[in-house]
Amino acid sequence: MKSTYRPFATLAAVFLTSVFVLSPAPVKAGAAEQDVKFDETDVLEDLQSIEGFDIQNYPYYSSSEPEMYVINVVEYCYSFYENLRDNYGLYLYVYNPNGLYIDTDNYGNCVQIAVKYDSTPITDESKPMDYEKFSLDFCSVSTAPNTERLFYKFKVEDHVSQWDGKTIAERVNSNGRRYDISGIELVREGHSTAEDYPLTGKYSLDGKFDAYGSFVFTGYAAGYGPNQDAESTLDCKIRKLETVQLDVKHTFYRTQTSSKGPEFQNQIDTVYFSVPKRLFDAYGTLQRIKAEWYEYLTQPFLVTSNREYYDWISQYIGKRTDTVSDEKYFVTLPYELKPAGYHPYSIFGTVTDGVGSLFDWLIPPGHDLTDYVTAMWNVYEGYACQRDISPLYYIFNTKDWCDISEYDPYADDIETSGGVSSNRLYEYIKGYNKTIEKGYLPIKNGRISADLFEDDINVSRKMENERGKVQKGYSYYDFDASLDLQSWLSWSDVHDPSDESFWAKWRNYGFWNALFSSESDIPEEAGNTVAPIQVLTPKSGELALEDPQLSDTLLINSADVTEFRKECNDAFTVDGKDDEEKYVVLFRFAVTDYYSEEVWLGEWKDNRWDDYEKEQAYLAQETVFFDFDIIQLSFLKDEEWHVIAAVSNPIDIVNGISTPTHLSPNDGWPSWLKWTLAILALILILVVLWPILPYIIKAVVWVVTLPFKLIVMAVRGIKNAVRKRRRNDKE
Repeated sequence: MKSTYRPFATLAAVFLTSVFVLSPAPVKAGAAEQDVKFDETDVLEDLQSIEGFDIQNYPYYSSSEPEMYVINVVEYCYSFYENLRDNYGLYLYVYNPNGLYIDTDNYGNCVQIAVKYDSTPITDESKPMDYEKFSLDFCSVSTAPNTERLFYKFKVEDHVSQWDGKTIAERVNSNGRRYDISGIELVREGHSTAEDYPLTGKYSLDGKFDAYGSFVFTGYAAGYGPNQDAESTLDCKIRKLETVQLDVKHTFYRTQTSSKGPEFQNQIDTVYFSVPKRLFDAYGTLQRIKAEWYEYLTQPFLVTSNREYYDWISQYIGKRTDTVSDEKYFVTLPYELKPAGYHPYSIFGTVTDGVGSLFDWLIPPGHDLTDYVTAMWNVYEGYACQRDISPLYYIFNTKDWCDISEYDPYADDIETSGGVSSNRLYEYIKGYNKTIEKGYLPIKNGRISADLFEDDINVSRKMENERGKVQKGYSYYDFDASLDLQSWLSWSDVHDPSDESFWAKWRNYGFWNALFSSESDIPEEAGNTVAPIQVLTPKSGELALEDPQLSDTLLINSADVTEFRKECNDAFTVDGKDDEEKYVVLFRFAVTDYYSEEVWLGEWKDNRWDDYEKEQAYLAQETVFFDFDIIQLSFLKDEEWHVIAAVSNPIDIVNGISTPTHLSPNDGWPSWLKWTLAILALILILVVLWPILPYIIKAVVWVVTLPFKLIVMAVRGIKNAVRKRRRNDKE
């Protein structure tokens, strides 16, 4: 049972209007350079120096969910004189009733503060228009007996804003320094992401003291104002700041097709959450959502059901192939056009053994057999590596998926369908410790190796304008509901199999599908207009759709449909006097390329590379998002903007790995045998058709030449008509 105990609101009022007590002793202008070291003062001693503070009003207690309270905000030594700001700082005092261990050095500890308003200079009547996060520097924690971890003290680390190029100190109105603080994010020890605690609602001390979150400081500490001989006049006025708490959930959708080829899919990443209906009633349309995240493109994954191969290759994770002497196995993609080099398959041999020339008639005109060199990860440097995935950083073993009847990227147990679960991949990334050649990512306290990720993200993902910046690493963007996500991210999802050559269809979909163009086996999908923001209400018709149609229409994972329907039902239903009606918001923030392509394993046997199709394997690659967080919601009504700061826990988004949309059956037939059977099938067709082949050829020739014959007849007719007219004219 969650405790309902809260400190007294009256104490909070006294507490915050008494912050000037923490100001330094009067100093002269020339003495502003002295080292006050307020960062080093003890949090409990600071609190006990405030009149009216009683530690008995701040007991420990347990609760079903973690609780944290910002019980004091201190502005220290502000001066409009730039040379007197060396000691300036904004400090937050946190009450930790659960006695939780905070990871005090974690990069994820931060506070969200307004940095832009609708008017300048900033006054009490100005409306916040933009928020940013500021890192928190740990100062001290209570350590006295019976107060361990009860209070924490942090300093806000000022920085130059993204939008105006100013620091907090440069932006505030000197006669009324306003700090609008929506929430504080703290990371508990042993946790990967932060938890966001608002300053309003249930977190405003007693749960009723809503006039909290906006702090306006007037006057100056002694020695820091225009009259440097005056006593301290520092005071603080506290007002309510409107925020919205969001419980953000994630889903994704893969289209199974892409204009980039059958090995790619368009992947749409979406978060959804409930927003109180009263905000729509008061402020109009939800027009924009601002979010931030850290974006990275993974190195390729190698996934296989071959346990023997998995056990062997695992010893070489993170090692370059030129340092490996073992020549037992190799991995290669199926046939596709690549620059000239060696071909590893035993049926064709290599360039030097003369066998390949026997099958030159199979190669399309204009190509040589050696054009069919494929990407490979092997331990034999004599073979070409068109796609260099050496070193290999990811390897996963899965259960045998040879009995899978259809592609299912959303299976309840993705592991049984040949995939790798989101949690398994996420834990692999966090636990990888074999190499750190490129250092660590600037997140998670530098605990994730940068070797696991490419040096950049996809070019089509990059964006920089007045609304934000999308890049490798830290990204932020203020999405507009009227934006077509396809146009912005170059999603050209118009896949027409008729544009592919017969050889490409054979390779990608199989011989018979290529020959007869089976629409059921070759996916075809037209592009869709995808808006980043979609609001669902009780009247939304999409909710009446069956689950598969709902998934395809809203572009959400079919495995998440049940949970999504529950979110909608809970939002639309008012349960008790403390509940309120809400709408559900779908926020599609990213469209990326998901790569997944079958590979064949090879083995060094009898002094040659041999096709080795025991079990199955594939390569995959995807984009991941760390510390994704909603910053603010912007509503538009009668051409007037209302920006509401969001309070939500950041989440890490690492989607599960799914098999390629087309995977060769694990039938135990070696590849050379299947190719031989395919060749024999072609020969058989020719033999069967041989008696009537001359007639077929004549018919084909007749059909092909018929248009030309008609053209010739038409031309002759025209000429005859002209001659006849000329004869008539002469007569």
